[in-house]
Amino acid sequence: MNALTATDTITLKPPRSGGLHNDFRSVVEGRWQDVYPDVRARMDRLLTSPADTVFEGTGCVRRSRTGWVFAQLSRLFGGPLVRAQGEQVKVRVRVAPTANGLRCWHREFIFADGTRQMVQTTKIVDPKLGMLDAVGTEGEKLLAMKMRVWSQGKSLFFESDAYILRFRFLAIRIPAILTPGRLFAEHRDEGNGVFRYILAFRHPLWGETFYQDGLFRQVG
Repeated sequence: MNALTATDTITLKPPRSGGLHNDFRSVVEGRWQDVYPDVRARMDRLLTSPADTVFEGTGCVRRSRTGWVFAQLSRLFGGPLVRAQGEQVKVRVRVAPTANGLRCWHREFIFADGTRQMVQTTKIVDPKLGMLDAVGTEGEKLLAMKMRVWSQGKSLFFESDAYILRFRFLAIRIPAILTPGRLFAEHRDEGNGVFRYILAFRHPLWGETFYQDGLFRQVG
């Protein structure tokens, strides 16, 4: 799989039937069977269950002033960045099958002052672009992140490789300086059905723009 370069414009072929899917296990670097067993079992359920899976947790949600600006601008693309911040934020995550056969992560952030925000992104494995985290309940919005995934120890790691705008037959990379920064995320098993999720965006000029860290447990 070749990474997009800063000036890439890719012509997309209309996918064959079944060409798009959500099973990112196929693009994890290394063997899926080498992923930590509890993490592997959790992801197996998320990617194959016909029913919704729900997690609840609490943690910190922070963003810089520059992050706030990017969060406001992101509303033009479906609002994938969290605008508020807090230290004991309740988060409810519902992973649900979509009408187009994918999986959407519905993340609801509930702040102490009653502020709520829903962030909805869909995992897509595209035959040409690889793994994408695309904005929208069916990945239908223009904005998406190209991702790489690998495992180490009890963790599964995610890192953004590029931000792209997807049109019907084109994918155009957004220059890094115009994005909130490279995304780094870790799903770490903590035992007894609990996992820790850590997320950070780091901009090439402005440093860390967003940071989240919370503990979660499956409730449904």
